[in-house]
Amino acid sequence: MLDPAPGPSTEYAHRCPLPWPVDPEAPEGHVCECGRKWVYQPAHWDPLLTLDELRMRQEAGAFLRSIIPSFHAPDPAAAPLEPRETAVIVHLPPA
Repeated sequence: MLDPAPGPSTEYAHRCPLPWPVDPEAPEGHVCECGRKWVYQPAHWDPLLTLDELRMRQEAGAFLRSIIPSFHAPDPAAAPLEPRETAVIVHLPPA
């Protein structure tokens, strides 16, 4: 469940310094002082997410896809969407 709250996201409030990678072209892992796990992908550090954090991100993405309309024509070659995953924009006449 999403819980909107004022203030910065705790995901980006990380303050521990991340080390320089040993080999910038190879992935590597790091555990910082606060216990957060990170994985270095070439060119940037990504937090290593728990299964619960991944589930919450997927639920948030599905929620946003259901409320943000799509303005492009559907691709006929793509797999059909579930009925609840489609959005229709309806013009409402002024009252």
